[in-house]
Amino acid sequence: MRWWIAPAVPDWKEPSQIIFMGLKDGLGGYELSWAAVDEADECDEQRIYEIDTRMRGPGGPHYSLMLTFNPPAKSHWLYPAVTGKNAQEEPVKGAKPWIKLYRPEPRENEKHLPIDYYERMDHLPEEMR
Repeated sequence: MRWWIAPAVPDWKEPSQIIFMGLKDGLGGYELSWAAVDEADECDEQRIYEIDTRMRGPGGPHYSLMLTFNPPAKSHWLYPAVTGKNAQEEPVKGAKPWIKLYRPEPRENEKHLPIDYYERMDHLPEEMR
């Protein structure tokens, strides 16, 4: 599915495109200025790298690849990508975090949740809470 919107940058002459794709869709020769991947914890690391290689479209040099995901297990590829540490909390030799993590404020959505929602999460491991 494609949507055409007003140019994202005022001096562009062409309208901007928003393309919605599934996880299995091929990227072809797309040249992107930004991309947002929802449920990135369900994507292979190589798929995210593939999307990153498409950050070459008009509008640079301020390209942006945004990922949203639930907290991954320490064994997931996202964990060292965000922390630079392996599952044993040891620094990964020669690797540094390449994803900047933004976390919501604790209980920021509390007013929209059942009263005992957070208490029901107490049994989960820390990384899942």
